[in-house]
Amino acid sequence: MFQRLARSFVYSNFWVGLAVTSLSVVSFLTFRDWNWNYVLLCFTSTIAFYGYARLVESVEVEETPEQHIAAWTLSHRNSIIGISVICTLASIYFWFDLESTPRWAFALASGLSGLYTLPSLFNRRGVRYFAGFKLFYIAAIWTVVTLTIPALISEVEVDLALVLHHLERLLFLIAITIPFDIRDARTDATDMLTLPMWIGVTGARNVALTCVAFVILLQLYPGYNVTGIPWTEVGVYLLTGYLVHRSDEELPDMYFSFVIEGLPIILAVATAIWFGASYISV
Repeated sequence: MFQRLARSFVYSNFWVGLAVTSLSVVSFLTFRDWNWNYVLLCFTSTIAFYGYARLVESVEVEETPEQHIAAWTLSHRNSIIGISVICTLASIYFWFDLESTPRWAFALASGLSGLYTLPSLFNRRGVRYFAGFKLFYIAAIWTVVTLTIPALISEVEVDLALVLHHLERLLFLIAITIPFDIRDARTDATDMLTLPMWIGVTGARNVALTCVAFVILLQLYPGYNVTGIPWTEVGVYLLTGYLVHRSDEELPDMYFSFVIEGLPIILAVATAIWFGASYISV
């Protein structure tokens, strides 16, 4: 019963919505600012986008619903459409409430996201078919949505620290995206040259671990974090490295869709704990 409920929550895209929202929360905490409107926009727009994207990707799936997220999406098509439409309407409301610059930056990011899957509706190749580009494309868009736009909203000064925060976020997102390419290595189209197809599963895993290592080193760099070394965040990054290291094609889909995708949520909790402890100790 619990597994069925968990799978429904994850496959209905609420979990990935929380994941993207959590990274925005991390950014606002880092900037000592808050914006409920944008947090809710991230949540609703992510649910809507993944709903539409997975409906497109599920068309050619033949496995049973228990075996594959796309097949589950296909068997619950009406529910996914209903949730996506409601979240789209909510997203439009929250989007119009943004200031001009963040609003159009978000619109641009949304348009670029659409290029990932929309061409499939017209039997054309989207950007995900460009060799080696899919991974960076996804991570870059998530970085803009969860860090660049919160920085615009919070009117953060552009300096070396902000540039390094962007590098940290980009590398973290690359690291947690690679396991999904590992999962899909046997089912992706042969002409969709993902990193595991290009350099092998072990090589792709090593790239992800290198990204995690660099992110951890950034946390240890003197002066990078104004509140000192955020050991709770370092712990999450170490956990990320362990989970990435374990990633394998044979693992069940929920390992990736729930556990790996839940890492940003854990990171947000760890960041909140660290900043909370820092305020208490002042």
